[in-house]
Amino acid sequence: QLFRSSTDASGHYTIRGLTAGTYRVQFEDYAGNYLPQVYSNAPTLGAGGDIVVAAHATVSHVNAALAPASKIAGTVTGPDGTTPLDSVWVYAYRLNDADWENVGGTSTGTGGHYFLGGLSAGTYRIRFVDGSETYSSEAYSNAVDIASGTDIVVPAGTTVSNVNASLRSVYATISGTVTGPDGTTPLQGVQVLIYSRDGAEWDYMGGTST
Repeated sequence: QLFRSSTDASGHYTIRGLTAGTYRVQFEDYAGNYLPQVYSNAPTLGAGGDIVVAAHATVSHVNAALAPASKIAGTVTGPDGTTPLDSVWVYAYRLNDADWENVGGTSTGTGGHYFLGGLSAGTYRIRFVDGSETYSSEAYSNAVDIASGTDIVVPAGTTVSNVNASLRSVYATISGTVTGPDGTTPLQGVQVLIYSRDGAEWDYMGGTST
């Protein structure tokens, strides 16, 4: 059974509702500023220390001093290298035996910027995925997949910046602006339909609105 708590402003936590038994405790900073740790100072649950809890007892001083995590940061833009793309998924991979294993992810925010934290020192590769499928997925740097991507060496407690991407469009686009007779006043809610010629006919392909 999983029991969960979070630290308060003083860094203190309490986990209640336990029955007598043997437990292990894991600490994880979801903000990605510090590395996860298992009591006491272990990297995994399997290597952690047992905490024996008697019935109706309180076990104190199950503490942790978390090490700072490394981060990878960058900006994702469209094909012009300028237009920022938000909501693009950014995944980090680390080599496990012969395979690149997904070890974390985040998404771009306003301005196309991302910060992928919670990383230990090591060598990583980064993959960018546009969930809307408007832009092609790619790996850093301008590679079609992780296997052909570029290694990113991340030292301990360091932010590696400028791991950027300029994603290519999957499809061509048509865009424009619709105004009133004065050529200036923008008109919202105007339907815009697109047709493609098929022989002698123009076939309706889809549409949008302003």
